[in-house]
Amino acid sequence: MKINEAAEAAGLSRRAIKYYEEQGLVHAAKDKNGYRNYTEEDIGRLKEISAYRKLGIGIRDIGILLSGTKPELLEQIYEEKKKLHQEDENTLEALRQFISDKNTDAFCRSVDYKSVADAMQEMFPGFFGYFSCSIFCRTFRLA
Repeated sequence: MKINEAAEAAGLSRRAIKYYEEQGLVHAAKDKNGYRNYTEEDIGRLKEISAYRKLGIGIRDIGILLSGTKPELLEQIYEEKKKLHQEDENTLEALRQFISDKNTDAFCRSVDYKSVADAMQEMFPGFFGYFSCSIFCRTFRLA
């Protein structure tokens, strides 16, 4: 099937499919006329990539997962996300307590700014994340 049909079948945009090809995650065969021809296997792979992206997994890790060379990676990602979720729950609980008692000392003790900086760096990889975290950490004297 052609890219438009593949995009519809996988629930992705044409641009997303081309990006995944550029990143080496999908390799569609080409017809004699040069058009890409996607198989059902390719569609399954695109759906798997889409599921990983919806989970917030990066392209590099998706490549590793698809290659099957590190099967424990998905479990590691799960544990990291579970830890971040718990930290978010703790922060929300601290905020709820702060709303009721306005105790800034207790709030500041219960919120871990270092984990916030780590989360920022994960959300904004590369230079922008590094730059943002360096400003954040200096502001709160973490560096």
